[in-house]
Amino acid sequence: MSPYRRRTARRGRRPHRKLIWAQRTASQAFTANAQWTNFDLLQEYKGATGASSVGVTIIRTHLWVLPHAPAAGDTYWVGLHIGDLNDATANTTNAFVANPHDDPYIDWMWAAKYEYDVNLRTPTTLAGDWAGTVIDLRARRKMDEVQSAYLLTVYQDTVGTVAKTYDIFARTLIALP
Repeated sequence: MSPYRRRTARRGRRPHRKLIWAQRTASQAFTANAQWTNFDLLQEYKGATGASSVGVTIIRTHLWVLPHAPAAGDTYWVGLHIGDLNDATANTTNAFVANPHDDPYIDWMWAAKYEYDVNLRTPTTLAGDWAGTVIDLRARRKMDEVQSAYLLTVYQDTVGTVAKTYDIFARTLIALP
């Protein structure tokens, strides 16, 4: 037997980061076309824990956006990105606040346009005859700054002259720092 101890190439394992689900529900009424709203999807998590989102990594998002009483031809945009906490405002037309309709070069995790088509509706008991937009997103982003927020942007594009209300429900899987 050799008097020397054999060294192995073991690497130290980092401890696993704790994973939790943050949930956010909201409802927003739009009064005109070309308006958008940003929702901070981690707002309820930060309020409940008193913690900031610095160092948090977004891992997965389940999102449901439901416009009330859609009509044929109604269109709206949905976008997810890491933005400034000051941009979480209601019913904005501020050109400095990003939206998926006017700002395609932002680092969007998800950005898409949706149009209600009366021929493609799916039955559901909650929305009458349409289930809205359902997204399951696995885009990862790390939040490094104190003023950063995980923003959902809903942009009302074309809905005629009728004001619309949008309900959102989001569950976000985050890895704590």
